[in-house]
Amino acid sequence: MAIEMSVISVGAVFLVVLLLIVLICTSGQRDKCVQKDQKDSQCTAVESRLLQYLYQFLPRTSSPSLPGPPSLILIGNMMELTHDHLPIHLTNLAQRYGNIYRLKCGHTTMVVLDSTDVIREALVKKWSDFAGRPGSYTGDIVSGGGHTISLGDYNEEWRAHRRLVHSALQRCCQQSLHDVIERQALHLRKVLMDYQGRAVDLSEDFTVAASNVITTLAFGKEYDKSSLELQQLHSCLNEIVALWGSTWISALDSFPLLRKLPNPVFSRLLKEVVKRDEIIRKHLNNYKQSQDKINVDAITGS
Repeated sequence: MAIEMSVISVGAVFLVVLLLIVLICTSGQRDKCVQKDQKDSQCTAVESRLLQYLYQFLPRTSSPSLPGPPSLILIGNMMELTHDHLPIHLTNLAQRYGNIYRLKCGHTTMVVLDSTDVIREALVKKWSDFAGRPGSYTGDIVSGGGHTISLGDYNEEWRAHRRLVHSALQRCCQQSLHDVIERQALHLRKVLMDYQGRAVDLSEDFTVAASNVITTLAFGKEYDKSSLELQQLHSCLNEIVALWGSTWISALDSFPLLRKLPNPVFSRLLKEVVKRDEIIRKHLNNYKQSQDKINVDAITGS
């Protein structure tokens, strides 16, 4: 946690320095405008673009109906998210600002719900109002522009995508879905029994069981725990999740200026996304070339 706080502090200082550099550049452009009358319009346009870009980082007046802790210039309430035992800290903030309050991260505003009744109302009674996904620079990259059911926004394209998958499930898995899950559950039971009470890490076994349900429904193909293909996909997805949670990557959503700077962690994420897409594309190509592509037990065939 101390490392994360130091990283955020260094990032905040770095942003302040960049802000000063931009302001100096703006001042320099203004001096040139005074010296050269013929370039007045060009310099004004440059200043206007710079000020418009900087404006998104300046503190703005929050709505009185949405309380929250005071936010700092540039970083907003990022320091609130670095506390130990974050759920407890968020609950303490709710006792001060109410069950619905806001936190700001750069120019991004997050709404925190801290009551089971409020959460139930949001997810059950007003589910359509909360079904969308906010725009995310990193989310769009990981999901190929938001064209996925899990990360796509709640719009007509998303609803059409969902209807297509739902109808495919109904057509091809109405009889086999239960059999696929039962077969994987029985196999997982055997694997666990073979450990004979020894202390082991079960995460990989559960991952294999869940992955085999998905690959069986999608491609009609199962994997063994020692399968190289499954291990590559498992490693790739774990790496994407781990990197995506990094401070250096999540900051790109709230501070667009950082996207112009070198970011080794982000470069690693891009490589893993490319690797993931290549693995999935290979599965699709193999399925298309196989003789069983009309398999009624696979969603892809449907």
